[in-house]
Amino acid sequence: MIDDLAGKPNLEPAKALVEKVIPRWKADHSVAVSFLFAEISHSPDSYLESFKRELELLQFHSAYDVIENLRPKGQIPVARQSGGYSRSPNSTSCAGACQRIRTSTAKNPL
Repeated sequence: MIDDLAGKPNLEPAKALVEKVIPRWKADHSVAVSFLFAEISHSPDSYLESFKRELELLQFHSAYDVIENLRPKGQIPVARQSGGYSRSPNSTSCAGACQRIRTSTAKNPL
């Protein structure tokens, strides 16, 4: 289903951009954290401290990390119906998750 919707997009420009962006982001990220650390050391500020903590947590994620984060975890609820088992009507299906992703990206394109 995803392959049908996506087709065969040319991702090479995006991959090339990532290769340029990551080193620059790491350098800028390091400078920003250092700047905030120096400023907080000179004049403690709770907002800057919380901003520094959030900035320290920012990182690029690999494709594996993204997929692992979206993967369902735990048990899938099932309901017994006429001698067999089926998904509970309250459980989330992969198709439903894909639909939510399509809807959210249509409203807020990257």
